[in-house]
Amino acid sequence: MRTLFRIFIGATILTSLNRLHAQGDINLPGQALGLTIGYRLSTILDQNTSRLVYKSSQTKLGLSWQKNNDKYYYSGRVEVVRGNLTARKYPDRSITFLEEDVHDNLTETEVPMSGNLSTIGISLAYLRNLNPGHKLSPFVGAQLSEEANYSQGFVTPGLMNSISFAPAIDVQYRASEKSYLYLGITIPIASVITRSAYHNSVSLPEAKKLAGFWKNGTQFESLESHREINIRAGYGLQIGKKMYGGLEYTFRSLNNRSPRILGRLDHEVNLTFRYLK
Repeated sequence: MRTLFRIFIGATILTSLNRLHAQGDINLPGQALGLTIGYRLSTILDQNTSRLVYKSSQTKLGLSWQKNNDKYYYSGRVEVVRGNLTARKYPDRSITFLEEDVHDNLTETEVPMSGNLSTIGISLAYLRNLNPGHKLSPFVGAQLSEEANYSQGFVTPGLMNSISFAPAIDVQYRASEKSYLYLGITIPIASVITRSAYHNSVSLPEAKKLAGFWKNGTQFESLESHREINIRAGYGLQIGKKMYGGLEYTFRSLNNRSPRILGRLDHEVNLTFRYLK
């Protein structure tokens, strides 16, 4: 009887420890749904549209999904970002048009040189765990993503659509039973890039603007003409039985050389929420 009682107590303790371990393990088998709310600051130099450096302050909303086990994980993301777009050194820059009527009266129309920048991005990734069952888990894999940047205004720097394939590295560290740290890096090595042509016109016979934009400026690009690096780092903390909250910082540097140089830097701070199903 005592032996059975000891076995029962031991099994209870082991079960409790396993539950505590599982609650703090970010690689739980199953699925997770995520919500991201953030702020992005972008600096853009697009010599195809202007010699001036433009800046954009944007708000971000993102949704994510992840399915994983101890050896690998799949993930998908959808992000929507929107904000203003102005010349960095001349935020109040404008242009004045003069119009003369039949009575020789002049009318001045002032048009601001500012606008908006909208971004929609989607991505799918697969990564494999190289050190399963440990606090420090390095993952390697690949990511396929598409991002459309649509700038509106008198000047349209940063107007671009990109479809990219990138190797991905993700390092996750379980700091405690209820918290974790992570660092992720992706570098696209093959991309299909669409930008305005060198003449910056989308006019084509019997074609609308969108068709002209795609046909005039779409081409396959490698690291030689399109260089980009994406880095994200964050901290997560368990805030409920199945809920995690966290803080994330992301950085992107982009340089595209066709038809003229487009350079872009993004700094982003996000609040993240993750629900384990």
